[in-house]
Amino acid sequence: MEKTLIIFKPEAVARGVDQQALGAFEDAGLYVSTITAPIYLDPQKVDRHYDFDDGWFQKVGEGTLRDAQAIGLDIQNHLGTTDPIEIGHQIKGWLRDYMTSGPVRIGVVEGEDAIARVRQIIGSTIPAKAAPDTIRGHYSQDTSEQALLEKRSVRNIIHASGNREEAAAEIALWTPELYGPGGTDYTHAEP
Repeated sequence: MEKTLIIFKPEAVARGVDQQALGAFEDAGLYVSTITAPIYLDPQKVDRHYDFDDGWFQKVGEGTLRDAQAIGLDIQNHLGTTDPIEIGHQIKGWLRDYMTSGPVRIGVVEGEDAIARVRQIIGSTIPAKAAPDTIRGHYSQDTSEQALLEKRSVRNIIHASGNREEAAAEIALWTPELYGPGGTDYTHAEP
């Protein structure tokens, strides 16, 4: 069985969406093996979680430039730069600010193809583009354009690991007391 990490973000916890959304994983035949009580995240640990390479900063920065152009926003005036990598770094800061703005809940979901299935259940990173029957589509309607105008990250309710390497690293980072040094082993026997 595969393991993947989920983080219910501050807005989800504040609105009680975390409790409601857990059932979606169980309904899909997945097993929520771990879920924390609401906790505040350490900003330095959040920075390690969002330890992106220049390719990520470039991609996110270019997407933000397209969003700005689509709404007629002078990005140079609004963010002080048109460099995609610099914009990507600003967005990482917004992510850190959001993830530390209130309590979150961290969980580990297990099952066959857990990583892909959890990503399918939560929906698109941009809630307004997520299918209505997904967690992000049902509980949030934020847009990247609105987030840009307000100089903040997109509020998409929940994070989930994107692949096996991310899942291994994120589980080791956020749940070492549960999985110990071997936390990077994302496979698990039947509970």
